[in-house]
Amino acid sequence: MKLKLLLLSFILVCTTGCKKDPRIQAAYDLIERVTPGYGNQFKLELMEPVDGMDAYEITSDNGKVVLRGNNTVSLATAFNQYLKYTCDAHVSWFGNQLDLPEQLPMPVPVKNTINGKYRVYMNYCTVSYSAAWWDWERWQRELDFMAMNSINMPLSVVGLEAVWYNTLLKHKFTDEEARRFLAGPGHFAWQWMQNLQSYGGPLPKSWIDKHIVLGKQIIDRELELGMQPIQQGFSGYVPRELKEKYPDDVTRYHSRVKPERRKKQLLFDFLQSKRKIMIATSAFSMGIDVADIELVVHFNAPISMTDYIQQIGRAGRDGRKAHCVLFYDQNGDDDAISNSLIKKSKKQSAKAAKTIKSKLNQVHDFIHSDNCMVNDILKYQGQHETKTCKRCTVCAQKRRNSK
Repeated sequence: MKLKLLLLSFILVCTTGCKKDPRIQAAYDLIERVTPGYGNQFKLELMEPVDGMDAYEITSDNGKVVLRGNNTVSLATAFNQYLKYTCDAHVSWFGNQLDLPEQLPMPVPVKNTINGKYRVYMNYCTVSYSAAWWDWERWQRELDFMAMNSINMPLSVVGLEAVWYNTLLKHKFTDEEARRFLAGPGHFAWQWMQNLQSYGGPLPKSWIDKHIVLGKQIIDRELELGMQPIQQGFSGYVPRELKEKYPDDVTRYHSRVKPERRKKQLLFDFLQSKRKIMIATSAFSMGIDVADIELVVHFNAPISMTDYIQQIGRAGRDGRKAHCVLFYDQNGDDDAISNSLIKKSKKQSAKAAKTIKSKLNQVHDFIHSDNCMVNDILKYQGQHETKTCKRCTVCAQKRRNSK
């Protein structure tokens, strides 16, 4: 009986102890996909980053090629460098040259770091021009190619049409209307860039269903490889037909609404829930209390943290969960608006310009901070909280990165 228990204990320990780290296993799987049958000639090990940068090493040990990296992408990069510079092999878009000897050669030791923290790959045009008709087999090759070339932040848009389709169904569109809005696959780039709708459509439902599955496969593999899939920001582009679905739901509040009684009536309609969407300038945030606002969207960055806190404070006043979204374009409209404000304030005085610039810098620092956004807001208000909210964009990103 003791012998049986001892044997069982050994098996459990061995099973647990012999299991590879998922980052290493993902790299081994990649090696087997690219060079089938050669995985057992490699020894993969994890290492620490070098000066905060992704890094890799290539060496040998007891007849095996040793690849070290601080994550799966670094290991895949090391594998690619070994194939290219030790084996004179090549993996590319246009085909592979993988005429490898049965016994792989030992490399000259190499240590290197990978430039750039965020290494982005693909855009809408790339997908439409080249990848619109790719199947899972082709995407697998592309994902391995990305990892082997150090990509850690790929644009992931396969299945985006399904997001649009399901969203439109929730907003009074029929199946036919939603599919008619969507362009044909070869024209998705121009639709996602807000240049057209419907061209080449309607999109078949079978296509949408198929690409939900394909999109999930792609994202699962990207996460397995240690990548962070990204989406381009939503610009506010909506179907032309949306105004017909909500003819009386949208109202506005700004200084150009005349006469004053008209503006008051529009506000009253919103307060009474006769209109559910308010498009407004910063004037709407001052002294207006609406209990059941569920979403506040800033299409541009506010001009000060005080304004931002005042404006997002309109949401969730009834105690229910609410969301706040901020769109920010550092090299576009927001940068132009900031420069315009500073230029105008200079006409008043140098002190006014300095004050405006200081306020804008506070907003800029908040947007680019790596700290919990709620904590940063509380800090600006003179409060100090060490416990993170676990819900803001920064906290959610850190939680995903830790997995």
